[in-house]
Amino acid sequence: MQNLLRLFIHFTKPFWLYHFIFTVLGFYIIAGGGLVALILALPLKLAGYLGMFAYQTFFASQEFFYYRNAGVTIRSLFMLTFAIDMLLFITAVTIYLSLKSSHA
Repeated sequence: MQNLLRLFIHFTKPFWLYHFIFTVLGFYIIAGGGLVALILALPLKLAGYLGMFAYQTFFASQEFFYYRNAGVTIRSLFMLTFAIDMLLFITAVTIYLSLKSSHA
């Protein structure tokens, strides 16, 4: 498990700023439109994730052998990245909307 965590951090490190930018844009949309705007924010997050996928697939494909040799499939790293990113985003949005509604 520790090896998977280290590989996950190494895999996603070049995209932390990229994910942060798309998360901030998603929050900006939700702050302006509330819960209904989540319909627009989720595709924005998916577009950011697809951008990461395209970059990794086309420009960094030679790095895939590093992960394969470590015993981790690229598909599992992409799915883990997507799951953690979306879970954190949905959790943050839920906390934000609950705090916003409690102050209203």
